[in-house]
Amino acid sequence: MTAGWMQSLSDQGTKVVADASVIIYLNSSGHAEEIFAGLACEFIVPEPVIVEIERGRSKGNKDADFLQKMLDSSILRAGNLGLVGTAVNDRLADKMVIPHVHEGEASVIGCAVEIFGNALIDDKRARRLCRNHVPALPIGSTAELLLSPLRPKNTRAQRSIGSPSSSS
Repeated sequence: MTAGWMQSLSDQGTKVVADASVIIYLNSSGHAEEIFAGLACEFIVPEPVIVEIERGRSKGNKDADFLQKMLDSSILRAGNLGLVGTAVNDRLADKMVIPHVHEGEASVIGCAVEIFGNALIDDKRARRLCRNHVPALPIGSTAELLLSPLRPKNTRAQRSIGSPSSSS
């Protein structure tokens, strides 16, 4: 993620498309709502990612409950793929062309391309694929988001990952 990409997190017009791992990791931090709500950008979760997280419910994971709460409160928004996003998604998800890419990651890349947004993906292969096939697409990870100087200031989340909090 470039410094310009991180700077865009503070812009209301910026759209950030998140993969399942981002939602799951931030939820497990206990500070996801604070992080998502504290940034000015709009976070979008494509339908295939929502379905992927929902599948975890049968294994006892609570991430689907958290995701539904964030969608209901409009902190996160569900995203659907249009013609452009579907074309990108289908090309990336074609196992004969590009092996080892999950449907969720392909949908994040497709959605981000379609809406001229940014992609948040943790999977190393998917990030490499994105850099090779869609080099103009800004891409970041959960770690980069957590380490961003633009995340909500002086929060429990900031203190819990070891950053010094500002004193008043």
